[in-house]
Amino acid sequence: MSRPLTAALVFYVSGVATGCYFDFNVSLLICVGAYILFWGLYKPARAWGKNRLFIYLVIFLMGTVLCHWETERNRGNIEPLAGRKVVLVGTVSAEPDVRPHAVNYTVKVEDEMTGQFPDGPLSGAVLVSVKDSGQRFSYGDRLKITGIPEVPPEPGNPGDFNFKKYLQRKGIQLIINSRHGNGISKIGTGSINPLVSICIKCKNKFMSVLESTMSQKHAALMEGILFGSCARIDYQSRNDFALAGVVHILSVSGFHVGLLIAFCMLCGNACGLNRTSRSILTVIVTIIYAVMTGANPPVIRAVVMAWVLLLATNLGRKYDWPSSMSLAALIILVLSPHSLFNAGFQLSFAATWGILYITPALQGALTFLPAAGRAAAIALAAQIAVLPIVSYYYNYVSVIAVLANLIIVPLIGPVMLLGGVSGFAGMLWLPLAETISIGTGVILDATLGIARFLAGLPFAVVTVKQPSGIEILIFYLILIIGVEGLRNPRVQLKLRDIWFLYRRRIVLAILFIAAVLLWISVLYPRPGDLETTFLDIGQGDAILIRSPRGRTIVLDTGGVPRTGQTEYDPGEKILVPYLRRLGISRIDMLLLSHAHDDHIQGARSLLKSMTVQMLVTAPQFYETPAGAELIRNFAAKGTDVRKITGGEKILFGENIIMEVLSPPGDLVMGENNDSLVIRLCFGDFHILLTGDAEEPVLQRLVDSFSPLHAEVVKVPHHGSKNAWLESFYRAVNPRLAVISVGKNCFGHPSGQVLEGLSRLGIPVYRTDKNGAVTIRTDGRTYQVEALRTAN
Repeated sequence: MSRPLTAALVFYVSGVATGCYFDFNVSLLICVGAYILFWGLYKPARAWGKNRLFIYLVIFLMGTVLCHWETERNRGNIEPLAGRKVVLVGTVSAEPDVRPHAVNYTVKVEDEMTGQFPDGPLSGAVLVSVKDSGQRFSYGDRLKITGIPEVPPEPGNPGDFNFKKYLQRKGIQLIINSRHGNGISKIGTGSINPLVSICIKCKNKFMSVLESTMSQKHAALMEGILFGSCARIDYQSRNDFALAGVVHILSVSGFHVGLLIAFCMLCGNACGLNRTSRSILTVIVTIIYAVMTGANPPVIRAVVMAWVLLLATNLGRKYDWPSSMSLAALIILVLSPHSLFNAGFQLSFAATWGILYITPALQGALTFLPAAGRAAAIALAAQIAVLPIVSYYYNYVSVIAVLANLIIVPLIGPVMLLGGVSGFAGMLWLPLAETISIGTGVILDATLGIARFLAGLPFAVVTVKQPSGIEILIFYLILIIGVEGLRNPRVQLKLRDIWFLYRRRIVLAILFIAAVLLWISVLYPRPGDLETTFLDIGQGDAILIRSPRGRTIVLDTGGVPRTGQTEYDPGEKILVPYLRRLGISRIDMLLLSHAHDDHIQGARSLLKSMTVQMLVTAPQFYETPAGAELIRNFAAKGTDVRKITGGEKILFGENIIMEVLSPPGDLVMGENNDSLVIRLCFGDFHILLTGDAEEPVLQRLVDSFSPLHAEVVKVPHHGSKNAWLESFYRAVNPRLAVISVGKNCFGHPSGQVLEGLSRLGIPVYRTDKNGAVTIRTDGRTYQVEALRTAN
């Protein structure tokens, strides 16, 4: 079957990808496209087979041009305002993003009132994050904002979520943080879209009923299930749904839209409407619903495909799902080409493609199973289709996803129905909504309980390394070949003939290749490197050490110093995702230097998410309440807990020795000076890891005549002036120094420390400036890689 829309999508997507990764002259592209279009139309119209290539080339160039235009449109011109105290005037241009501890507003900037931008009209938007404020603003409110804008941070570690690029694709260039809403006031109403305004007000009214009749936890879940807003759902619930492989129920998808359409059709039938009237009613309702949910790519895909199905049904035409899905993708990508790189866009289309393309082949191969088993083919097909994308973004595979979907997804229909009826009923009579919400709450509790149970099963989730683009492409090519082999009798016969004719040669070729690879691995083993990465984890320490054979040591886990920001956990946000991207699910040794929050807070997330074979601390660690509690928690999970003191050595194998230089015995020297100081030795290469040791400890090390020389030194205590001792650095004589530091109010790193290191001629890498710093060594030579070049 000829599918010009599918071919057009392939060319357009190729053009968008080309435009994002290569810089072209847009004017030149437009001229080339016009020439190709003219040349194609000049040929006889009957020669479509020859002319269509010209049309597809024009579509390719259109994708490239629109991608460039969107990039320029989103760039804005307000970034020079970063770092200055300004007074901005702008309008809230999207529904506020309400979170447990803050509300985020996207504000389209219209004016700057202090005269710091004299070069014409402003264009761009700021993300205003307001914490701990009772005042709420709404879509369309015109605000006066006093503050110091900041440029969104670049990724600090390889593979980190690029928050800056994410905001830029939404047209946001700057961030302004405000506590208690200070410096922000409403001064009027700006220009708004009436449809968007009405839909947001209806949604807020609907949600206010649910919040009045349900617990906060249930209301947050209902908002996610009905409208795809997950910001207020607690971390544990979101994590359980994700690990169980059913997190898609918290984002509006084809399943949600399908239930809504079925409800519209039932209502239309009950009201005696004919087919055309029912279809018109469905289109109107789905438009309103799409706007209420934010018109995200998964919603638009589901709605467009539903409309095409309704149109085909009303016209008596055959529904062709590849063309329908291609049309939906083209509409989304023409409106916003950068949506191609949106995880929701990719997962939505991949899952739909899997259900529609892979399911028939699986069901055909599983005809021997009962009806329930064949029904599982739908869930399995979707999971197979999204496998490489989930692995790329989240670095795990849910083994129990198919089972979880078979159990949990059927519960979502009743939840949506009861939640919808409850919301509308509550607008008329609140006690009725309260009665209905009791039943909804029971089903939600059951859903949560099942998800938590399944997610907690042993081996429910497998951690996988982040695949490359080539690996993802190969996966889909093999998948398509396999499906075609199952569904196409000609392909099956051809493969069968090849096997019977050449099976001996095929088997011998496979054995020969396997033997050659094995022989090469034995005779020419790859010389392994020791890899030490100082992670950018904010104002704290977290160091990953990987042996040549892939064994792992983690020294400290980051955290937030005692500033009251307990809702943020760098272990959950940075350390665990980084380890998962590397395919690490087991820590062979965890060393915690001392019991300060900025060194141990992330250990709790590590305990929940990883297997830790051994925990090693100094005896002084046990003397602190936080340290003692952490040790009890690790011991309860079966982790081997050990103490080490100055003068001991840890023989890790593979020519790796860790010399413990401090602290001595059980002597408590107080807080930072109780830190472990370790000299990591690999062949002739050494790294000195100093924790938060301060001047008294450094002086004692110098006086003890212990071997201190190291090629690399981690500057103690984030570069604090209390940890500066010139004689210490002369004794160590390092070739470079690394400062693990983030944004802080302590003045780290001290100017005295930076000046002293410069005077001694020691190059400095800082995680706040350079991002993650990785040092690779074969025991003799070494290489240094920093994620960013410091300004």
